[in-house]
Amino acid sequence: MKAGEAGTYQATWDNHPMAIDGPARLKTLFDQGKAMNPPLIVTPYVIVRGRAEWNTAEWDQIARCAAVTGRVVLNLEPGEAYWNGPTRLIELQSWYLGPLRARLQALAPTARVELCAIPRQWVIDELGGVATLGAWLSAAQSASWECYDAIAPDLDVAKAISRVDGWAAQTGLTRGRHYRIPLVQRSRIQAWANTEYAADGMQVWHLDGD
Repeated sequence: MKAGEAGTYQATWDNHPMAIDGPARLKTLFDQGKAMNPPLIVTPYVIVRGRAEWNTAEWDQIARCAAVTGRVVLNLEPGEAYWNGPTRLIELQSWYLGPLRARLQALAPTARVELCAIPRQWVIDELGGVATLGAWLSAAQSASWECYDAIAPDLDVAKAISRVDGWAAQTGLTRGRHYRIPLVQRSRIQAWANTEYAADGMQVWHLDGD
């Protein structure tokens, strides 16, 4: 579930009854999910913005969400409404990822972080290139990739994950299949669920109209 972005929680602009307005609401939803049979594990995702004036609140939001659920997903995309932070490797590590790791260590030391990104070369280039992607992946314990192959042929799962494998080889980050999890539209579940690309799991977007 989307928790929010830049330190602001989703309920600030979303009046849906399940919109998260802070860690307490997230915990309520998380506990309700765990009590279901079978359990439904609620995981928050945060759109990372990286703008200097928002960073302290953003790091705190990510860490507080992770402290509740033990896992948080960082949605990383280029663009004015998305990532505004550094794209040079050294600056990203020192100005953003280092402080984020410190906040996670303080509030949620055992939590798992997942990176979620769009597996297009131009997207990675706009975010700083493969070396910078390597820094993001080093800060995470898993990675999922938005493979909207129902509407975007270049995001066909096989093509996209092949691209991901190429980036991993360039960075030396070939640490396991949990860094190559496809994220597909629900109409594509049957197309990919029983293939090698879903060997370590597959995630599904439930989008309007699909």
